[in-house]
This record gives sequence, structure tokens and C-alpha cells, in this order.
Amino acid sequence: MTAEEATATTTTTMVDCTQELPLSHPQLTKFIQLLTNEFKRGHQSPSKKVNEQTIKQLFTEFVNGKDSFDLRDLTQFCYYDTETPYTRNLIHENEHFSLMLLVWSPNSASCIHSHGGSQCWLRVLHGHMNELFYHIDPNDPSYSSIDEESIPTTIHSAKVNDTCYIDDSQGVHRIENAEQLTITLHCYAPPYNRCKCYDKNGRQIIGTMSFDSEHGIVKSKSKTLRAVTYESLYSPSIITTTTTTETATATTDL
Repeated sequence: MTAEEATATTTTTMVDCTQELPLSHPQLTKFIQLLTNEFKRGHQSPSKKVNEQTIKQLFTEFVNGKDSFDLRDLTQFCYYDTETPYTRNLIHENEHFSLMLLVWSPNSASCIHSHGGSQCWLRVLHGHMNELFYHIDPNDPSYSSIDEESIPTTIHSAKVNDTCYIDDSQGVHRIENAEQLTITLHCYAPPYNRCKCYDKNGRQIIGTMSFDSEHGIVKSKSKTLRAVTYESLYSPSIITTTTTTETATATTDL
């Protein structure tokens, strides 16, 4: 949802991935099946929604939990473009939800954005970030102008294994990363490809979805896209700083 540009230096590995990869862990497969069952049931209900805590509990149990897979089991999907604020990697998508891995450059941020009417969960797998909430109705035209200088209603700091939730009834938000690489696992139900967001000048624009990789297959044409290894995340040479600049257009969203 932002065309912000970033410059960074990191320890990563170039991988030419041209064939779709199978899911790497049986618990990841089970997690996706349970999510599918819950969302299918919820979307057939009168509210068309799923209980927020039900999905949070699944994240707690399966992502670094007692029936767990962890970031080491997701590295086949973990690509990072050093010239963008964040890199979007699709793991799985069906009619009920999409599951993706986002890799955030240090000192980067998304623009303020809504979520296209979907329910959204986010779990931090590596690093930490801040979630800035703005309790407004993105469909209310009186809020057509909100920018980075606007004071957030609340700020939530999320660390490894924290799971966050938002939908449009709660407002809009902005994600800010700290001075290290951060990796987050996102679930959007149902999938969406457009949402309302706000550029740095406060103009409301429509952001559209795109992915840098899908199911382990590289889709981006960027020459700076790299595969991140689990070992590199704990290397002393991993990136610690970056410079981020923003433009007025939005080409991808969260």
C-alpha cells in the first residue's frame, strides 16, 4: 500500500526459485487446514465473521507454541528486498483467507491503511514493531484526510510471539518497524486486493495488493530481492539501520 523506498545492507542469499515449493512442516499444513475450517464456518454465519480469539488461540498453539512450527520452517517463503520498506511473501491463499510472511526493513513503516472489510491477524516472528491505531471509520468521508502527523488513538508495541488483530470496525492503523529486520506472519480473512490508505500528504487513495513471492516462487522483477536464511537473522552483520523515503502513490498494501 505504499511506494516508500528504502536502502539497506544485509547478509542474505540469492536464490533462483522457479518451482512452487510444498509446505515444509506438517504442523503448518494442519494450521492452514484448521484456519480453513474456522473461516469457512464463520463466513457461513450471519455475521460473516470469525471470533477474534479463536484465531489468536490457533496462532498461539501452532506458531512457536505446543504444536508448533516456527520461522525456521518458513524460510522457504522468506524473501527480502533491500530497496523497499517491506517485502510481501504469500504462503497460502484460498477463498476464505490468505496467509503471508512480511519482512520489514529497519526503520521502515507502512502508510496508514484500512483492510478492505477483512479481519486481520498479525504475529511477530522476529524483531519487534509498533502498531499505531487511529479509531476512525475509513468509510466515513469526514476522515478523508489523515496523515503521519495525526496523533494515533493508541500505540501498541508488539514483540516476538505477540498476536495483534484489527478490522475496519476498529479503525485504521500504521505499522512502524524498529532498528532491525522484523518478520511478521499475517492472516487476512477473506483475502482482499484493494483497501483505503492515506499518503504522506493525508490524501485518501486506493492501495492494491501485490506479492514479491508466491508459494516460494519469486514474482518480483527486483534485482535486490534476496532469500533470508534463519542463521543470517542472528549474524552480527545483519542490518541495523536504513534510510526510508516515501512517495505520494500506493502500489501495495498490508
